Amino acid sequence: MTRNDLYYRLIVILIVSLLLIPFGLNQCDKQIVINDYDQTLGWIIDYNEFGIGPNTYLTYEFIVGNYKYSREINGPYIKFPECEDDIKLCKDKRFLVIYSKKNPKKSLINLTREFKKGDIPSMPSELKNFQ
Repeated sequence: MTRNDLYYRLIVILIVSLLLIPFGLNQCDKQIVINDYDQTLGWIIDYNEFGIGPNTYLTYEFIVGNYKYSREINGPYIKFPECEDDIKLCKDKRFLVIYSKKNPKKSLINLTREFKKGDIPSMPSELKNFQ
């Protein structure tokens, strides 16, 4: 194996590692939330579509106690095209958020069911639709 071969292999390993680290951290955060969570309602504060597909970036916000938290999620499965044209159209959309009781910054949202402002949803029986 030449020096250049070794150099290229190290670069490939480094790139693959850097791409997988966020996925691993995200999975770890999900497990932290699922192990001991509470719930509240959250709302969309930012929504953008980029690239071919398109890939969607959505930021949601929620309140726990007197503190406001936000989190960005992305994926091709998030579809609220009306939000991209005018985010004001989505400000009243409410979705169930579960968060870690120990660290509310770690949260998951279920975008499959919309609630009205003031609704008090029951605890979810399963967490498969949370991301």
